[in-house]
Formats: sequence, C-alpha cells, structure tokens
Amino acid sequence: TPDPTPDPTPDPTPDPTPDPTPDPTPSPGQDTTSEPASNPTTQPNDESTTSSSESYVDYGATNYPIPSHVVKPDPPLSEQRESDLAKEWGKWEFVDKKQGQRPSNDYCAEFPNRDIPRDKFPPSAWQKDTEYLKDWLDQGIKLVDRAMEAILSEYGHGKNDESSMGMSFEERSAMFQMTIYDLKDEKGPKPGKDGGTNGGWTTDESFQGLVRRVLHALITNDSFTVILGGHSAAAGHGNHFKQSYIMQFHKIMEPVFDLLGVPLLSRNVAQGGLGTLQHSLGFRDMYGEDIDVLIWDSGMTEGRDIKAVDIFYRQGLISGKRVPYILDGGGSQGVISFYNVNANADVGAIGSGMVGISECVDEMQCEKLPYATRYMRCSEEVVSLCKGNRFHSNCWVERDDVKPEKNQKEKPGSQVSWHPGFRVHQIEGRILAFTVLRAIKQGLEKWQQADKYELPDDAWHVANYYAEIRKKALQNNLPNGCKELPLPTRICDIPMHGRAEFTPRPNPEKTSIVSLVKANENGYKPHVASPNLYTGSDVHNPFLDLPDGAIDVQAIVSLGRKFEDGRRRAQRVASSDNNSSGDHRKMSSIIPGLGWEMIGVPAGYCDGTYNSECGRDKNNECLLSGHNDGRGGILFSSYSGWLVMTLPAVEHGLIVLKVEDYHSANELTVAKGWTSIDNKGHRQLRGNTTESIESRALKAAPVEICDNFSFEFAIDGKITTWNKERYIEERKIAQRVVELLTLLDDPNFTKTPKDVELAIRMTGCGDSSKIALLFTHVYFT
Repeated sequence: TPDPTPDPTPDPTPDPTPDPTPDPTPSPGQDTTSEPASNPTTQPNDESTTSSSESYVDYGATNYPIPSHVVKPDPPLSEQRESDLAKEWGKWEFVDKKQGQRPSNDYCAEFPNRDIPRDKFPPSAWQKDTEYLKDWLDQGIKLVDRAMEAILSEYGHGKNDESSMGMSFEERSAMFQMTIYDLKDEKGPKPGKDGGTNGGWTTDESFQGLVRRVLHALITNDSFTVILGGHSAAAGHGNHFKQSYIMQFHKIMEPVFDLLGVPLLSRNVAQGGLGTLQHSLGFRDMYGEDIDVLIWDSGMTEGRDIKAVDIFYRQGLISGKRVPYILDGGGSQGVISFYNVNANADVGAIGSGMVGISECVDEMQCEKLPYATRYMRCSEEVVSLCKGNRFHSNCWVERDDVKPEKNQKEKPGSQVSWHPGFRVHQIEGRILAFTVLRAIKQGLEKWQQADKYELPDDAWHVANYYAEIRKKALQNNLPNGCKELPLPTRICDIPMHGRAEFTPRPNPEKTSIVSLVKANENGYKPHVASPNLYTGSDVHNPFLDLPDGAIDVQAIVSLGRKFEDGRRRAQRVASSDNNSSGDHRKMSSIIPGLGWEMIGVPAGYCDGTYNSECGRDKNNECLLSGHNDGRGGILFSSYSGWLVMTLPAVEHGLIVLKVEDYHSANELTVAKGWTSIDNKGHRQLRGNTTESIESRALKAAPVEICDNFSFEFAIDGKITTWNKERYIEERKIAQRVVELLTLLDDPNFTKTPKDVELAIRMTGCGDSSKIALLFTHVYFT
C-alpha cells in the first residue's frame, strides 16, 4: 500500500513490501480473509433480509482453541532411537516419590509477584523436601549440561569432536559465550553497535538478574516468558515461521523448562514492513505483562528512530507485572545502556556466533561440515554457494484430508537478500538458549550449594527488585527519546493498554478491537469472514527434517519426558482480560452503524507462538509458512455510521487511535452502492456521489481527503467534530504508516477507573472513490 509520508528513518535495504514474491501475510488494505458478503447473515446493510435475531460467524481468534505451547519431537522418536540416544547422552530420570502427598493449592499466589517467604511454604511442599531437592537439583544440572553439550556438538564443538580435543568447556563454547562489560565504568571498554561475533554481551549484574528470574520461576512454579518485537527479518520471512529464531529457541528450551516444572511461553510479535511503535503504544496488551526476557530486533525499519526504540524498552520496564531482562537484537545498544546505567535495568545483546563457524571453500568441503554450520560462511570465490543454500522451506505437503483451493507456491515469499535464512535464525535461537541455560545452571548450583537447600529469600525474590528498576526508569528520560514523540509525554510514564487488529498479539480473542465493540441493530460486528481451511497440527514436513548423522538437540533434551503425564506444576498462562472497572454506567444513545468491515486480518489464532494456527484461509498460496503477522483493521467510510466500543477501566484520561487514511471507499464491500449513512433515507451526504466506482490498485497514490470531510468521535456521548483542516492538524505521523489521533488527554478525566464509551465515524465524503479510514489500534490508560 502507498506510504502517506516519506519514511523519516529509511531502511538501509529496499522496503520489503514491494517484494515481487509477496509474503503470505496481507499488506495494509489487502483483504485475503474475506469476500463481499453474499449471505444474508453476513450482510448488515440488507435490512430486508437481516434481522437482529440472525448471527454471523467470526473466523478470527474466538473461533479457534488456544494453542498449546508444548513441543513434541516430529516425527516421534522410535523406542530404539530413544534408547540409543539415552545410552549416549543420558536422560531425565527424576521421580517424585511423594507426588500424591503434595499440596494441591497454589500456595504462592497470595504473595506479590509470588514472592512467598520460605517459612510460608507448606510442610509437605516439594520446596522443603531435602530428599526431593537433592535428586531434582542433580537431575536438573545434568539436563542443562546435556542441552549445552548437544548444542556444542551440533556446531562441531562437542567434547568428543576431533577439533575440540583437549579444550575446556569455556574454549569450546566461545561462540555462545557473552562478553561481560561494565557499562557504568566511564573509562572501561564498551560494546559496539551490534552483539559481536560470539554469543553477545551483557553485564555481570544483568546476568545475575537473569539468574534471579529463572530461580524465581523454578521455585514458585511460575511461567517463564520470552517476547520478541521486530521487523520482517525477525519475523522470519522467507522461512517457515517455526524456523524463526525465537521459535528455534522455544523448540529446544520448552522441553527443558517443562522437565524442570516451568511452562515456557515464547512469542514472536515481529511484523513485516513495520517496526515496534504501533504495538509499543499499547504495550501491556500488545506484548503482554508477564515478560521475563524482552527482545527488540527492528534495526532495519526503526534503528535510527530513537523515540520508537525508547518507548518499546521503557514501556517494557514500567508496564508489566514483571520487569524483563532486555536484549538488543539489532542496534539499540545506546538505549539499553542508558537504562542500565541510570535505572539498573538488566541488559544484553545477541551476537552472531560466527566466531565458531568454519568457512566453506568449495561445495564438497562444505558438505562435510556439521549440518548446522554449512553455507553460513563462504570464501569470496564461492559466495554463490551460501546465497543458494540460505533458505530451505516449502509451501505444502500433500495430504488426503485437505485440498488447498489455491495452487500452492513452491516456497514462501520474501526470500530476499535482507532476510536471513534458516541457519542464521537457528544459531541466534541457540545463542539465546545457551544464555538461558547458563542462567538456569548457575541458579540450580546456587540452590544446590545452599545449606540444607535453604536458599535465602533475597537471592530469588523479585518484587522489590522490580520496583526499584521501575522507579529509577521513571526518574530518568533518555535524551531525544520517547518524550519527543508527537504525543502527550505522559504516554512515556504510564503503563499503556491497547486493542488492535494487527497480528500477532497475545490472547488475540481478548486484545482485538472487536472485543470492545457494541453490535449493531442486526447483531453484527466486523469479523473475519473466511475460516481456516483446516485446523490442528500440520502433517510432518520433510523440509524440516535433519539429515542422517546430524545432532538432534530437541530429541536429546526431550529424553525421559512423558507427554501423557500431568506436570506437578500446572501451567499458568497469564491472560489480558478486558479488566472492566465494574462501573457499568448507562452508556449514551449513539447507535452503532451498519457499514463497518474487517479487512486484512488473518483467520485463526494468531498469537505468535510455536503451535499457532494462523492465516490458513482458502486464499493463502503458502499454507505451511505459518507466519502470524497481518496488517488489517476495520474499514469505514462516510456511509458506515458509528463504531461504538467500551474501553475498560480508563484511569488516566488518555485515548489515542491509530488509523490509516490512504484507503478508498471502494474497498468497503458492505457499503457498495450506498447513498447515505447506513443506507437509510437514500439521501446523499455533502460529498459528490455521481462518479463511478472503480477498483483501486494496492500500490495506487494515496487518496485525498475531500473538502467536506468530518471526523467525529464521542466520549461518553459527548460528540466532538473535526473538519478536514482540524483532522490534518491533529493527525500525527509518528512513523511510516503510523498515523495517530489523540482523542483524550485529560489527567483529571476521572478520579477512579471507569469504563468509557468511545464512538467514532467519518462523514462528508460519500463518493466511493473518496477516502475511507482503516482503524487498526486504540490505545488507552
């Protein structure tokens, strides 16, 4: 779609959006999941055939089960294969001899951040059972050692590899080790703009902060959550979604955490052609509030936009129930260093690991290298070998029970020079895994060495630790940072909520705009109109198989895992509820309109997790790509009427919308042919409606705002109208395709949290060739 303004921070590489092999995810304004409504039950504008008793089917997140985060070997290991691996590597053998005697209640829940004092553990809790802890800690350390050794062997640095003979563990693992810096030492060395060629960098205090977070999860039966925000390269475009580095991390770490009794949630919230700003403004719901590790990887699209980078990290530090260990994946070293020096935030950066990768000099030699390292480094004479082997992905595997309606492409789109291939993603995932494994091991050893396994509370409690970081973050403002955004500066100091139709999002059924919307007189809400073609796991994909002889890290770390057994520590996946204030005041008499339509939103449960089922609709030409990122929204024109929604628990009097105003009304199929608001009265609005309707190409020039344009919004029934000039004045272009409207900025709006009715509409441009607005996000606090 056209860019409404020049990009203030142009990419160092061409914009991914004009890729001649387009992504399977839709571009702004492109509806790949819905068709013009032809069934009376999905035509709100047809009063003669639609009644309030009829309903529609929403094929968005509400229509699909929440995916499990469990990762199983695919294909399953045979008994013989499992036995052979166990003999070589060992396996998990821990058994709780008193499992049936453990407390069944969640005894940590009553304490802030689950910081239960040691003397409050029930007498029969496993945390007080020295026999249990002796065996469990021993098995846990062996599991972590097994995982790290498997990764080293995968890359040709195992203790039995010929090239590693006589080397220490630290020497063999150099490619995964993080360089330790003291950022507070003004005269000491400082990291470069990227993470380096080893495992990256961190500070000693920061790594100890990661150890604390891991220990807290282990001791309190809590979850552990890793979140990635970024651009198309971070999303993994050109590859399968499961080949992206955050999913590669999850693939091998989920079994480890599960065996240790902790549910792992890893979420890739990166989006093609964008940065992170559009989600950061509603951080608490768009990224989540229970984050342990937060990664920014958007250097290609907003690396020079310090304001956007700052609000991502700043909201991450202040808005959640936890304060994450923040990692740079692509050039934000200056921002995270500021928060480490001034707020004691725990920080680090992910390196490339290339110091441990052998160079390819010809194809025969390259094929003899460990599979994970092939074609990653090529001499100048054979650079084409690396380019030609960068991707390994497909779009479909034939199966008897599902027949795609669209011919499937040979491979996913966007296999372009600025998108890394599957091996680069894998090594980044392994680096992140190795870092977390080292933290787990250090935490387990600290616990093991404690007298009678009685680890002091201050070694792992987090509530006060988090509070101090938040306090200092709020006391310090990065120069040229968040507060330079064209928005109320309060947005940098208050945890922000949001609802959106962009994907992926945590808990998408609860974080959508539609979850707040009031149905119109026909019981209709904008919705995803085309279902996933199929549900459940994809069939086995041979493109993801390892060749014979390659080290299978996931299989090794899964040895001894019993999938049919319930874990002693039940999963507790946090959700972002609508958090209603309980103030259910009588709302205004504004009547919802009939002409609103959802476009560009992928079908399914698009939450950015490993087993998500997203975008499998009948128009998808690469069903196996699995990518979750979509740039859709709710489209409306001058004839659409009001969209009415209820924002829950508004406390600080701040409401901001994100819209796109470069769409035309002929994209709005539900209102095609209308001549008045809701097509009632059959009168024309002030705009000219005599011109013929023509389809608009996605790459056409931006649509001009007509002279009679009005944008109206009502807050608890009080209507405000902006004419064309006022709308343009209020519209703030914060970033390429990030257009923002501040509707409310009043710190004295309410003394207590309350639910607020918000209604929006536009009028005055009735011609179908004129402007339509796409409503994609609402931010509030």
